[in-house]
Amino acid sequence: MHYHKEKWLKFISEQKDSKKVAKIVLLQGDKILFLISNGGRFDGQIDLPGGHIQYNEDMATGLQREVREETGLVINNFHETYKSGHITFFWGELPNENIKLSNEHSAYELKSLDEIFEKGYTINEIFIEAAEIALKQAIKA
Repeated sequence: MHYHKEKWLKFISEQKDSKKVAKIVLLQGDKILFLISNGGRFDGQIDLPGGHIQYNEDMATGLQREVREETGLVINNFHETYKSGHITFFWGELPNENIKLSNEHSAYELKSLDEIFEKGYTINEIFIEAAEIALKQAIKA
């Protein structure tokens, strides 16, 4: 029994990614910060900031880490919108800071959903739903 506990603690301490994912809709009025994926099977597709939560993180800490890694932005005030499978979505105001993209993304767009559709980007339906819910919740806040 002791062996398994030590093995588990070692595994956790290596900060492996869990299956849990946190994504955030960062708003500036009706505009949303969209990231453009760079390489791999999602190359050129629209993404939202966020990613896999590590085993030793809570959801909020993991989201803050992922957003900082991908955009250089520090987020502090954000709200959970809903969960879909292993993904938890949040929304918050876009910080007034310079965006510094990691190599995971080639570019970013600060656009409304309609503008993203007009540009012809490929966007996952779940991201569309998350953005629509976030915009509604932001109006009520």
